[in-house]
Amino acid sequence: MDKVCGNCIHYLGGGDWNLCCDIHHPTPMEKSFGLTFYAGHLCYEDTPACDMWEEGKEFHSERATKQVEELFKMENEKEKNNSLYISKLVNVSDPNNWYYSNKIICSLYHASPVWNLSRETKDMVRILFKSYDDFMMYRDFNYYSLDGNWKFCKEHYFDTLPDTVNVEWLYRHGYVPF
Repeated sequence: MDKVCGNCIHYLGGGDWNLCCDIHHPTPMEKSFGLTFYAGHLCYEDTPACDMWEEGKEFHSERATKQVEELFKMENEKEKNNSLYISKLVNVSDPNNWYYSNKIICSLYHASPVWNLSRETKDMVRILFKSYDDFMMYRDFNYYSLDGNWKFCKEHYFDTLPDTVNVEWLYRHGYVPF
């Protein structure tokens, strides 16, 4: 196994300063070499691993999936009184695209109250697929009235989702990165 951050038990996902892994950098060895990270530390899946590397890609997948499941519960609790919000967990066949989680959250919701959208988009609903980090894919629907958009999306998209999706499937069905 390659000694890169993506194969380390501590890796959480690239893209955010000081949030890419659960190791506080600089490590003791990095300090002994005089390394400092003034702007924070950032690593990606293919970044050469630091001295704290521990094999653990399988563990990372379990942890990432658990984080998604916890986020799913928290969001459902927060939105339980919102009649224009529903979500479900969907399996993925490409966990490497979703920070190694085997599941992602698919949400259908009315976007306008969230972003205070313009009059032209006040009836828009969105289907959003996300993991626990910053990679998401979505598709907006603004063809009918709010009620019409909601019923259309729920019946023809949300309720008919396959049990397992991947990024390629999402692209083919009109979803784009957020």
